[in-house]
Formats: sequence, C-alpha cells, structure tokens
Amino acid sequence: MDETRFEAAYRQQIAPRADDLEALRQKLRLRWRLVSASVVCGAAVVVWIMMDRGVDSISAGFSGLLICLLAVPLAGRLFALQFSKQAKATLLPALCAAVGEVALLPKKQARTWVKRAQKAGGLPGGSVTVDDAFVGRHRETDFAMIETTVTVGAGKYRQTVFQGMAIAISVPVPFSGRTAIVRGSHGIGKAVANFFAGFKGVNPIHFPEDPEFETVFQVRAENEAEARNLLSSSLRLTLLAFADRFGNRGVTAAFHDRQFFLGLYDPMNRFEPVALNKPVGDLRNDVMRVASDLGFAFRIVDHLHDGAAVGQVAR
Repeated sequence: MDETRFEAAYRQQIAPRADDLEALRQKLRLRWRLVSASVVCGAAVVVWIMMDRGVDSISAGFSGLLICLLAVPLAGRLFALQFSKQAKATLLPALCAAVGEVALLPKKQARTWVKRAQKAGGLPGGSVTVDDAFVGRHRETDFAMIETTVTVGAGKYRQTVFQGMAIAISVPVPFSGRTAIVRGSHGIGKAVANFFAGFKGVNPIHFPEDPEFETVFQVRAENEAEARNLLSSSLRLTLLAFADRFGNRGVTAAFHDRQFFLGLYDPMNRFEPVALNKPVGDLRNDVMRVASDLGFAFRIVDHLHDGAAVGQVAR
C-alpha cells in the first residue's frame, strides 16, 4: 500500500466524514432508546392485562421480562445493522480508493469465487452467505477477498462450518494438479481432508524436512513434485504465520485450476470500520486496521511472485 496515497485519500475522503457518521450514530442510538422504552411500556401493559385476567404475578412478570429480553436486543441489532450498512456505503469505497488496486465486489460475483474455492477444496462445502467482498489486481495478478459464512443442514440442525475470510489469487506460475493444505485432523481441517480423500490419485504428502509444518498441517496432492514446488519453504512459513494468528479454528488452502485459495476461520467482521456502540472519533486507527487486512492479498501476491514478505503476511 502506498502510504503517501493513503494519507492523501484519508485526509480528503475519509476524515471529513467522521462528524456525519457520529451524528448518524447518535441519531440511531436515540431511536434505539426510544424503541426500548416503548418495548418496556408495552411489556408493562401486557403484564397488567395478564394479571387483570387472573394470571399469577410471577408468570405475568416473567412474560413481561421475556418480551424485554427478546425485543430490546433485537432492536439494537437492527439499528446496528442499519448503521453498519450506511457507514460501509460511506467509507469502503473511499477506503478502496485510498488503498488502490482494489474495489468492492458485488455479492453475486463474490459467491462465484467462494463456490470455486469450495470446488477446489479450499473451503468446506455447504450453503454460502457473503458479507463484504473486494476484488483487485496487483502485479498483474487478480485476487478477491470475501467475508463469507458456510453452513450445512437446515432448521435446528443448521451448523456453521466456516465463518471468516476467503481469499482467491491467480497463481503466476503454471501448474496442473490439485493440492490441498489443511490444519489439524478436526473441524474444517477434517472436512476438507475428507473431501480430498475421495479423489482418486490424491495422496498425503509429507515434509520431514519441516517438522513444524508437518505437526500443524496435512497436505494432499495429485502430484507430489508439483506440490513440493508450490509449497516452498517461504510459503510454508507464511501458512504457519496464519495458523499462529488465527488459532485452532481453521486455516485451509488449496491450489487448483491456476488459483490459490485460502480460508481463514475468523468470526470477527474484519471489514467493519465503525460500530454503533463505539464513538466514531478519529477514524484513522479503524480504517488503518481494515486497510491492513486488505493488505493480506497484496502480500500473498508478492510472495507468490518472488517470496516477498515471508512470515510477515499474517502480522
């Protein structure tokens, strides 16, 4: 990221919007308080009516309390979503301009990228929900970064099998086979490993020269020589850095169809620059955090080209 360009864009396009966003935040918080007060009054009326009709005070009081416990947080959530949506519409395009070489990606196209990652084995299969998504081009290499949730089942059996960031990058070197890298033998790692175990000719690949990588990751590939060429020592260090940052929930990756797919399990909404429960104030730290996360893809592209930023990608 060009820091000079970012500073200029921040001063011109982002910083001047802080006051408007704070005013919007205060307005929505006031509405939430008014709605909450209305809910409490309504719950009191319900309790009074129930007691007037002979319901005992404990049952009536519990009903009123339940109404408040359900309705007040729900209202808060709806106002928070409204603020988030408007704040993102204001800030993210300006942030993309500040970072450069990146733009917002429509959700329909983002879903296509996620489906490719699932087909490659970089993400577990299931129903896809897309939140924020970006597309860019760095060093003549296309990439996409997508916040996505993958679920399986329905109703009370519905389970989230992935929630986090999916990154897809065009690989600048030719390869033809399929290679998967998964963390551990449980959760997402187990799901993706089982996915690849079903392909004929996809075999476990070991790296005895790198015991730390062997301990953390499992590798399966159609072509051992190709997998070893793609998984250079520098890329293995990068994946270990991601594993250290994102913990045990899941880091998965796959090479397939001239693409490198990376899944980082992280429930945190990484592209949420402001929140309803936090004063807007100085936006610099918040937008710098988001810009830094957008930089993941840039640093991985640099690595795939020439091994740059080894071990720094996930920091």
